Amino acid sequence: TSSTGGSGSSSVRTVAAGVEMGLYVVVANTFNIIGLESVSSDRSGFLIQLTTIIVPVLVAVKAKNMKAVDDVVWFACFLALGGIIIMNLDPTAFDDPNTSHSLGFSGGEVWIVGSAVLYSFQVVRIGDYARTVDPIRLSAAKAIVESIASWALVAVLLLVASDATPLDGQGAFAKYAQTSGISIKHFLQSIRTGFVGGTLPYDILARMAASIVWVGAMGTAGLVACQAYGQRFVNPSDANLIYSTQPIFTAAFAYLLLGEKMNTAECIGGAVVLCAVLLVAGKRKDKLDGT
Repeated sequence: TSSTGGSGSSSVRTVAAGVEMGLYVVVANTFNIIGLESVSSDRSGFLIQLTTIIVPVLVAVKAKNMKAVDDVVWFACFLALGGIIIMNLDPTAFDDPNTSHSLGFSGGEVWIVGSAVLYSFQVVRIGDYARTVDPIRLSAAKAIVESIASWALVAVLLLVASDATPLDGQGAFAKYAQTSGISIKHFLQSIRTGFVGGTLPYDILARMAASIVWVGAMGTAGLVACQAYGQRFVNPSDANLIYSTQPIFTAAFAYLLLGEKMNTAECIGGAVVLCAVLLVAGKRKDKLDGT
């Protein structure tokens, strides 16, 4: 009986974890897309990396103790954030003396910062679940929730798209909803027309299917399984510091696959981020060695 009860409790916790993690990601992705309507992709990428600081803050707030995050980790987090800022520097942005530079946030940037906060909550909460929930089951539950929530969002967007009333003056979310809904509607119509008329090339269908499988298997299910398993052994602040190396890997793959070269700022910033990660790795090694 106790075994059955334990199994039932574990299943409930897995479902709860999948729902929570899935909704964090779906809502955060939606916020990010809304922000990208008026914010450049490189600026958005920088704002998303604010998770480097937000995660340790959330950990400290949750513990009601700033010392819950090691001083070395705090330093490394700010060092990594500095490296990310350097990577995103645009030397040509200050060539024109008449260009104004504001430290304020636009409406689109607020949406993106909101998505960074949600991504940070996801990192912290998956750390709570990681030691008690099987990574594969958590990955499956999260993927199912993301799929259901995404299809529900598409249905809502298509309903909004059916309204011919322009929503441009109703705020960023209303504009995003209508323009996205119209784009989805046109896409589905073009697919249907191509099927009926026999004008849809099979190679395009194959690429679409391959993209869906890749994103689903690697970018969603595989990603969460690896993250949940890894965070069994690494606390959220250290884990998110490791995740801050994402811009470095992005630049590396862009070079290998697309031939894009890193500029001086990206090289220096990437080196700073790596130093921050190695700093925390060295701290963890010292603890394991008992020194």
